[in-house]
Amino acid sequence: MDDFDRVFSLLMALEISDKLKSCLPAGALNYVLSLEGNDWFDSRRIGELTDTYISNHTIAEKPKHISSAYVASNGSVTQNDYQK
Repeated sequence: MDDFDRVFSLLMALEISDKLKSCLPAGALNYVLSLEGNDWFDSRRIGELTDTYISNHTIAEKPKHISSAYVASNGSVTQNDYQK
C-alpha cells in the first residue's frame, strides 16, 4: 500500500467516524468525545463505547442503578435496591 492509499484509507475512516458520531444521542456523543480527547476513534471503537453507554443509561439518558450501598451515620452499610 503506497502513501496515497494509506492517507486515503485514514481519511475515509475519519469521515465514517465523524458521520457515525453525528448520529449519536447527546449523552453517548459526550461520552465518546470525553474518551477521545485529542485523538479519534474508528467506527468499531465508537460502536463499542456507544453500546456501553446505552447499556448503562435509560432512554432519558440517566444512569441505570440496580443497587447501591447506603452508609448509615453509625458506619454500618446496608443494601438499598432501587432504580432511578
